[in-house]
Amino acid sequence: MTFMDFPGAPNSTVVGTVDTNAGTGTLTSGLTPFFGHAWTGTVVFGFETTGAGTWNYSGASGASATGTYNFILAPGQVAMGVLFDWGTSSGIPILNIMNADGSGVDIDGDGTIGTTMTEGPFAGASVGFAGKPVIPLPEIVIAIPGGSSQECDAENGSNVLFDTNIVVSDPGEIESILWFLDGGNTAVGNGESAEIFVPLGTHTIKVTMNTLTMGSVSGTTEIVVKDSTAPVISAGFVDARTGSPVTSVSRRANVKVLVNANDDCDPEPMTMSVIGIPLEDSDSIGIKTNRKKSSITLTAPSDTVDAMLRVVSTDATGNTAVETVLLPVTLDSQQRHKNKRRRD
Repeated sequence: MTFMDFPGAPNSTVVGTVDTNAGTGTLTSGLTPFFGHAWTGTVVFGFETTGAGTWNYSGASGASATGTYNFILAPGQVAMGVLFDWGTSSGIPILNIMNADGSGVDIDGDGTIGTTMTEGPFAGASVGFAGKPVIPLPEIVIAIPGGSSQECDAENGSNVLFDTNIVVSDPGEIESILWFLDGGNTAVGNGESAEIFVPLGTHTIKVTMNTLTMGSVSGTTEIVVKDSTAPVISAGFVDARTGSPVTSVSRRANVKVLVNANDDCDPEPMTMSVIGIPLEDSDSIGIKTNRKKSSITLTAPSDTVDAMLRVVSTDATGNTAVETVLLPVTLDSQQRHKNKRRRD
């Protein structure tokens, strides 16, 4: 409600709302006293919406007087009966009629909205209430375009897009739309759509719309961010001098092992690499190592062997990837000759 009109006195602020469907509501003077006193108006009758009617306030509980108000409503108008408390006076009956837009109606044609009060300290004065229609705030439903369960796509969490389609009768009423994570008091986003970083696990997202005069309304939803993807391993052999990829070697070769493991959720997955050569009974190998490199010499009854690089990488969630790379090694002629002599 926006104002209360008394002849010969300044308008008084009216605070409160009335439900025209239920015929209930309470109005007060808020922080602005009227002629030195605060007042309260309680809706006890309403709401008639068509034709002629009568409010017999004699039967209203708490009314300070007996009698009736008669009225005729134009299309779109509603009538309500209010019991008015002011100072030491209480239960003063007031009839009020409003148009569909909430504006007051001059019921008795004296040029002032409302009707002439018949009882109480202001008997003979016209009083009426006016306001504006209040459309209930809509329920807020949160949509998650990517779904309510999403894969981790950043370190220890995911950037998740949330959306809500808020429709109000007057968009200018919207003061703010704020997003909150897990009951926090600090907003993590604003506006009808927001991209919010959500850590791994199950979390609650709340959006609150604050209005200038219609209060606030909130909606919540749950989002699950999971890590079910193993690291991606890249591994192989390269020439130690040129850096070019090596897919097979013969004679003596100087190669390096290159290993890399990437994981969107864990920037440093635990990675282990092992290189080996398949052996049979009576095969022998020689190993030479220093701080810079290691070398293996194989004596085996075959012309080729496969050096095998095996890489295992595990992220913080426990997802594990395994990659195996084979490097065919052809023995040189001198080694093959030694192998042939052994076979003979």
